[in-house]
Amino acid sequence: MKVLIASIAASGIVRVRAELIGELINRGYEVAAVVPRSADYKKMEDIGCRGIDVKIQQYGKNPLSDYRVYRQYIKILKDERPDIVLLFTTKPNVYCGMACRKLNIPAIMNITGMGSALGSKSFTQKILISLYRIACGGKNMRRILFQNEDSRDFFKRNRIGKESVYKCIPGSGVNLEKFDLQPFPVSDTVDFLFIARIMKLKGIDEYIAAAEKVREKHPEAVFHVLGSSDDEHYKELLSEKNKSGTVVWHGRVDNIPDFEKMSQCTVQPSY
Repeated sequence: MKVLIASIAASGIVRVRAELIGELINRGYEVAAVVPRSADYKKMEDIGCRGIDVKIQQYGKNPLSDYRVYRQYIKILKDERPDIVLLFTTKPNVYCGMACRKLNIPAIMNITGMGSALGSKSFTQKILISLYRIACGGKNMRRILFQNEDSRDFFKRNRIGKESVYKCIPGSGVNLEKFDLQPFPVSDTVDFLFIARIMKLKGIDEYIAAAEKVREKHPEAVFHVLGSSDDEHYKELLSEKNKSGTVVWHGRVDNIPDFEKMSQCTVQPSY
């Protein structure tokens, strides 16, 4: 049996789906991931997941480009002929989901959150709702998984897919061997961690504002930022705040457990 995973980045496959892939392989399934080629392809293939390149812009809004993405998925699905497709993140959910429906290939969709485009009232949201209705409307959609009730209720209100295939799950899971319980650190500093993609919806502005207020009275507080950004505004802002000492911006890192060992508090602000 062949399982195809459609997502937006190989790095996400390695960080968040490695245990799922390992379990599928242990059960005898062949697993391949349709993600844009990147430096993380090798890491993905090292865990037994074959990579299939797809040209896709995560934040692009060009209808012609998105149609080409859809046509790529059609070709890949015809070539690969998977038994089932696991869908993650917005564009793969929509365009690979639509391709699965057209070819009547069983699919399971995972809604990890609303995202900026779907979560804000706008013309883009209306278009995205319509596309999700197409992607989720076929008999081939075996399950739509939600990681919070707000997302499930949004799909229900907007009549996206059948309620009979809805299911809430408690997140993507955590590898407790890699992220195990650590002793509370004792040091001369109080270290805070922000771990996320750097964007407004993740609450980075509030985190920086809190850092500025706290450090006025408690200069021993250190506010770490772990994560990368595609937004030039936030790249400049974090570079500036890093130079002033408000935060310590480390960029994207692969050794998060090392930071957790030395921090007293992890902060996860968001909307």
